[in-house]
Amino acid sequence: MDDMKLLFTGGHHTPAVSVIQKIREQDPNTKIFWIGHKYSMVNDTSVSAEYNEITELGIDFYELHAAKMYKNVSVASIFKFILSIFSAYKLLKQIKPDLVVSFGGYLAVPVVISAKILGIKSISHEQTRTSGFANRVIAYFTDEILLTWPTSAKFYERFKQKTSIVGLPVRVSVFQGERLQNLNNSLSTIYITGGKQGSHAINLVIEESIDKLLQNFNVIHQVGSNSFYKDYERIKELGKTGNGTYIIKKFVGQSEIGSVFKSTDLVITRGGANTIYELGLLGKPAIIIPITNSSHNEQYENARFLEECNSAVIVNEEELTSSTLINSVESINKKLDVYTSNANKINSKLIKNANVQIAEKISNWLSKAG
Repeated sequence: MDDMKLLFTGGHHTPAVSVIQKIREQDPNTKIFWIGHKYSMVNDTSVSAEYNEITELGIDFYELHAAKMYKNVSVASIFKFILSIFSAYKLLKQIKPDLVVSFGGYLAVPVVISAKILGIKSISHEQTRTSGFANRVIAYFTDEILLTWPTSAKFYERFKQKTSIVGLPVRVSVFQGERLQNLNNSLSTIYITGGKQGSHAINLVIEESIDKLLQNFNVIHQVGSNSFYKDYERIKELGKTGNGTYIIKKFVGQSEIGSVFKSTDLVITRGGANTIYELGLLGKPAIIIPITNSSHNEQYENARFLEECNSAVIVNEEELTSSTLINSVESINKKLDVYTSNANKINSKLIKNANVQIAEKISNWLSKAG
């Protein structure tokens, strides 16, 4: 794979990082590029966690603006989507990759379509237990489809010959690190995360609930860096009382995430595919608040896996209040040993070497391209 060019794209950079690290272990000469979101939201002036983590790895980052077509079809969105194909086409002509690797999301659609037009091979990875609209479109243009869950296979029946189940690549850093030293060791610790971008809805409820939580728990709160809502700046300045330690972060990066999970007894989170898989591998009980407008309700379907394993409870976003959240926390805490025991049994049900499998598939495609 010497001097080969590999382009990654998509809305899920965390599993891609795991694969990139494995590729670099196998062949440091492979040149890696990224097309993604520089900002988390439209009109947001804070750069995304995706941009920060990818550029910290020394990878050339190319920004692309694309339109969500699922539930948002309009003349404007169609026009923006067509423009995004032209933009992706120009970027691919500039980069000249030997292979495109997609990790889902609407941004990857114009990139994979442009690769097909240019005769560049591509592979796509589906993270969820269902199948997002973007990945269903990508399936028509990509050369190989990789799935995390067997439950996704039914959505790709017509592409059976180019589909296989490999699991989800997980960042090694979640398993590394020592317990944080500045916590009240007599109390359990809750880690609250709304995903890499944070969650304004969750942040508002935590803002209202924090003093109550700190009476009986340490709280590690990953707020996000959204410049529109300014949750981090506002919550950081609040006076907080309680027996527990409160740690507030805009983002928990690769160097910290292992220590955070090592210190955590209960996680409050969205239903993102990466988080669900990591919680299963780590054996962490959770309260999951799925995003209600995710494609094909994929976050709820992801969350159901842990709920069916009796290691988590689901709180619907429309029912999320300070009261319902506190009640859920207290309910789990009363049986924390049972929830933790159930969570620890999940590890054996999950594929653990997805990054190795995907790296091998990438190597095979690059060898053909070479």
